[in-house]
Amino acid sequence: MSEQPIVNLELCDGCGLCVAVCYQGGLVMGEQVLVIVPDVECDWCAECEAVCPKEISISHIARMKREYAKAVLTTKN
Repeated sequence: MSEQPIVNLELCDGCGLCVAVCYQGGLVMGEQVLVIVPDVECDWCAECEAVCPKEISISHIARMKREYAKAVLTTKN
């Protein structure tokens, strides 16, 4: 199984606020670092972005999910 992408530690301080508001269950905390659940489709509600004290944008989080999905598809072919 491939590793899940994580948010850059320089951006994410591991507060977990985004995890608390993600009703899709697409974000979890792993050892004080945000981990994106690759099998969960983001619906762009932007709640994670709204509560983030570091102002990490939803487009950054979504881009990481897309990059992960591409990597998974590439390794399966």
